[in-house]
Amino acid sequence: MLEPSYRQALSHAWKLVWHHKLLWIFGLFSVLAGQFGLNNFLGQFFVLAEGSGGGSSWRIAGRWLLEATQTGEGLLLFLWLCVILVSLIALTVGAAVASQGTLIALAASWFKKQTFPNVRKAWRLGVKHFWRLLAISVVEKILLALLIAALAFLLNIYAVSETTLTSVAMVVLLSVILFTALVISAVGIYSAGYVVVEERGLFDALRRGWHLFSRHILVSLELSLILVLCNFLLILILFAGSYIILIPTTLLTLIAGFSGYLTLLKVAVVLNTVLFVLLIGITGAIFNAFTTSAWIYLFMKMHHESLASRVVHWLGRAVRRGEV
Repeated sequence: MLEPSYRQALSHAWKLVWHHKLLWIFGLFSVLAGQFGLNNFLGQFFVLAEGSGGGSSWRIAGRWLLEATQTGEGLLLFLWLCVILVSLIALTVGAAVASQGTLIALAASWFKKQTFPNVRKAWRLGVKHFWRLLAISVVEKILLALLIAALAFLLNIYAVSETTLTSVAMVVLLSVILFTALVISAVGIYSAGYVVVEERGLFDALRRGWHLFSRHILVSLELSLILVLCNFLLILILFAGSYIILIPTTLLTLIAGFSGYLTLLKVAVVLNTVLFVLLIGITGAIFNAFTTSAWIYLFMKMHHESLASRVVHWLGRAVRRGEV
C-alpha cells in the first residue's frame, strides 16, 4: 500500500486548524490537560533541568499559611480560599478534559468525512466521555511524573559520580526513559481516540491503544520527533514575537521620556504584559490544536488503513533498488 507521507499528515492538520479557528478555543483549554506526544515530557524535563528554585517559594507559602491560620478570622479566610481554589481547579479540569475530547471528535470527523461537524455535538461527546478521558489523562500524568522522578534521581547520582561509565549508562537510561515517555504519550492519545471515536470503555480503549501503538511503533516515533521539531519552531516564533510586541511599548516609553507623562510607563508595562499573554495563549492554542489534529490524523489512518512507517518504506525501496 502507498501510504500518505508525513507532509500530508502535517498539511491536513494545518489545513483543519487554520480554516476552522474555532478549534483554537478548544486547543487553548485543552492545553491545561497537557499536550500529546513526546514534547509534553520534554517540557517537564527542561523545567526539571532548569533548577530547584521552587523550594523557597513553597517555604514562603508555608510560613504565610502558618501565620494566616493563627487567628479565627484568618482560618475562616483560608477555608474560603480553599473552597474557591478547589472550585476553580475543578472547573478548569472539566473544561480542559471536555475541550480535549471535543477537539478529538472534531478532528476525527473532519479526517473521516472531510466536513466540519456540528460543534455542539462534538462538545457533547467530550462531556459524555469526560470521566474516561480524565482517567486516561491522570494515568498518563502519573506515569510521566514517575519518569521525571526517576530522571531526577539519575541526575543526582550522575552529579555525584561523573565518570565515563556513568556517562554511558546515563545516555542509555535517558534514551530508555524518553522512549518510555513516548510510549505512554502515544498510547494515551490512541486510547483517547478509541474512547471518543468508537466510544470504547476505559480498559478496552487502553488495550486497543497499546495494540495500535505496538503495531506502529516507528510511525509513532517518527511523528513524535517531527512534532518536537515543530515545538522548537514554536519557540523561535515566540522569541521573535516577544521582540515584535516590544515595539509599541518601546514607543510609549520613549514618548513618556520626552513628554514627561510618566503614566505612559505604566500603560507600556500593562500593554506589554497583555500582548505577551495573548501571544503565548494564541500560539499555544494553535499549536496544541495542530498537534492533537496530527495525532488524530495518524490514529485514523493507522486504525482504518494500517499506515506503514516511512523509514520502513524507504528501506524497502532501497533494498529493491540494491542500494542496501
